[in-house]
Amino acid sequence: MELVVGVIGEIASNIVIEKLKDWFENLSQDELLCYHTGVEGLKESLLKKIEIDIQTSVESTTWRQGGSTLVCAIIGENDTLVANIGDSRAYIVNGSDIKQISREDTEAKKNVLRRGIEDKELERFDAESNVLVQCIGMDREDLNHPFVTILKNTDYDMLLLFSDGVTDCLSDEDIAVVCRNSNKKELAKKIVEKAMSHDSFLPEKYNDYSDLLQYIPGGKDNTSAIVSFSKENDDDR
Repeated sequence: MELVVGVIGEIASNIVIEKLKDWFENLSQDELLCYHTGVEGLKESLLKKIEIDIQTSVESTTWRQGGSTLVCAIIGENDTLVANIGDSRAYIVNGSDIKQISREDTEAKKNVLRRGIEDKELERFDAESNVLVQCIGMDREDLNHPFVTILKNTDYDMLLLFSDGVTDCLSDEDIAVVCRNSNKKELAKKIVEKAMSHDSFLPEKYNDYSDLLQYIPGGKDNTSAIVSFSKENDDDR
């Protein structure tokens, strides 16, 4: 069984990583069986770890003045559990198709939905694209459970986890192009390099929206990528 984690935020993220690592390395024998029987058996234990232990530790350490987003995946023999909170994202790639499977906890998502158009490019350039409605560690009374989805390992060729520094600067199609044209062993590095050097400009069709940013400079935020390949490509993980 494999755990992969992506987070953002300096002090808070270190707490998240260390505590999740400790949780995963000390799973009970029954929990370890979930590798074979289904990773959904770890869902409640993971949520409890995040919502109680990690949340409390981050709050107390940062005095509720800092927080962390989180996206993580637990990869079992036949299925994968993905959890996220904030705007760190998870994607799956199948052939040439890319699909976001995480939830977006931002004011930009609300703004786009209020306009009645769910448009990811419009959301990406929204002035509130990095304003979180929830994350780990902040003093929020309206915190919901982290978003959790479970998929079969046969549902994807690649599983991608990103901090917002990647998805601010690169559209889904930009990421898909890098995936199609990169060596598997260098894919995460290539995506980060592309995001660090790529200034994204507002498409002409959105120029009527005066409240949107005109461009997003490459490397504007924490830029991290994790790539895991399906079992058929196990040697390339």
